[in-house]
Amino acid sequence: MHVIGFYANGIIDTRVAALLQRGLRSQGGPDIMNMSWGPLPASLRLVEDLTESTVRMDWQSSIQAAAQGSTPARDRALLVWAVGNSNGQDCASFPHVRCEGGKTVASSPNELAGAMAHIPELRSHSVAVVATDRDGEISGISHRCGIAAKWCIAAPGEDMLVAYWGPGGTSGTEPGHRGYLSDGTLTGTSFAAPVVSGGLAVVMHYFRGQLGNPEVLARVLKTADVTPDRVAAGEQCPLHLDTDGDRSDCELSSTHGRGLMNLDAATRPVGTLRTGVRGGMASLDGTVMRTPAAWGGVSGWMGGAEIAAFDSLNAPFWVPLESRLVRGAGAGVPIPSFEDEARGRDDLAWRGLAWTPPGALPRIRPVRLAYTADADGDVSAAGLSLDSRGGAWQTGLVFEQGGILGEQGEGAFAGEAVHGLAFGTFRKSFPLRGGEDGVPGALRLVFSSTLAGGRLEGANGMLRDARGLYSQHRVALDHTQGEALTRVSLEQPLRAEGGSLSFRRPVGRTRDGEWIYDTHKVGLRPQARALTLGLHHERPLGQGRIALGFNHTVDAGHVPGEEETSIGARYRRRF
Repeated sequence: MHVIGFYANGIIDTRVAALLQRGLRSQGGPDIMNMSWGPLPASLRLVEDLTESTVRMDWQSSIQAAAQGSTPARDRALLVWAVGNSNGQDCASFPHVRCEGGKTVASSPNELAGAMAHIPELRSHSVAVVATDRDGEISGISHRCGIAAKWCIAAPGEDMLVAYWGPGGTSGTEPGHRGYLSDGTLTGTSFAAPVVSGGLAVVMHYFRGQLGNPEVLARVLKTADVTPDRVAAGEQCPLHLDTDGDRSDCELSSTHGRGLMNLDAATRPVGTLRTGVRGGMASLDGTVMRTPAAWGGVSGWMGGAEIAAFDSLNAPFWVPLESRLVRGAGAGVPIPSFEDEARGRDDLAWRGLAWTPPGALPRIRPVRLAYTADADGDVSAAGLSLDSRGGAWQTGLVFEQGGILGEQGEGAFAGEAVHGLAFGTFRKSFPLRGGEDGVPGALRLVFSSTLAGGRLEGANGMLRDARGLYSQHRVALDHTQGEALTRVSLEQPLRAEGGSLSFRRPVGRTRDGEWIYDTHKVGLRPQARALTLGLHHERPLGQGRIALGFNHTVDAGHVPGEEETSIGARYRRRF
């Protein structure tokens, strides 16, 4: 950005216009122009004592230059005006300022600095600056905001520490001296105005130059700390201090205008932050995606990818994409597993119907239609599976509404997308001793392997595409003694072996206010492979069955170094 400043004495309209035009042309055009114009009687009149026609007559050329009519609104330089230092002075020295008790009362900016009170074409990009002391109170010599309050702000301007470079030495004329000037006399709006100019530059930089210049000014004015004037009983707020149309109280201050500049507030969100894509906007706080455990630590692979969220003033704030991703528990993997129902060990998460075809289809044993429901009882997934008559193969399809592998996105990640998963499972049992189940001391080695492929279709949220290839494997040693079963197993939980995610995300905005979107793609394959060692025992108890289990997982969730241990018990009885 480009900031320039003017401090000039003996000003007249043509001189001001020439300086403005020169500044606006310099280095391709500045973003901010800081201006402090020295005293000439014609410029000391209070703007509140004048009319629009008078101001236009006095400053016709200057107004035309300051309006920057040929420049796009977003790029117009912000004009920062020092309001003047004629308050509380000897009336004889300032005949054009109102006088009370021998002292001047500068209740509004001078004619030029407050011109926006009468000249509409200056309002979007002009601000008058009053000076305050260390306590934030208006400085004694500073003009007040007065009728220009809507376009006026306060900043420190009393007893200022000011950098200096120029003549010095014993004669006061030797060049090259530099340092700081602070002898207690450096007070005035000429020092307050640069504070505001610097603040505007900070806000421009903070939002990465994506706000139009008038938006930067509007934000600084809106977020200033103001103590509004009080309205006496039975009276109304003056129009120049009212912004909401309800004149029973004021929103602005006659001395501080919009208030004391507050850069902390200006660089914080105003209102609720919202993010997403067209048709899928949501609050940033409510935008979270729970990623399936099969994806491992995918949130750590996002690199420097960001999401832009926008406040009520359409200003962008950036957060890491990975901060919106939370690893799910992995308990809702939607591949149905149907074991020996006679033993009551079918998958508790799935319910449905089974149908055994007639002899015309000898190779197919049961055809199953199943579903699972969420916490509210709504169907979240439905599936179809076919078992071979020998029981070695199980194939099927699973469709999830608004979720992937049992996990879901919320806020801007939510949508009506359907995740389809095709799977195939192979099981093989090898008798080691005893042959059939139920034979005392029967010992079997059981192996199972599942391969699956999934894809997200119809996504309209920030997650636009998800394609994965998955595997799950288990080897177990089963020992049966009557109706009791003891199992030692080693299992690799469902894991992505390939695939990718694509996020359509807002990354910022143009200076015209249009959001900018980008697509970020990341691979799914985790950096580790989880392995779970399990010990399981179950036996009849009363009219049901009791089961005890212990599991220990290394690289849990397919995240390197993570470990999990669980111990559980379950009692089940059918009625």
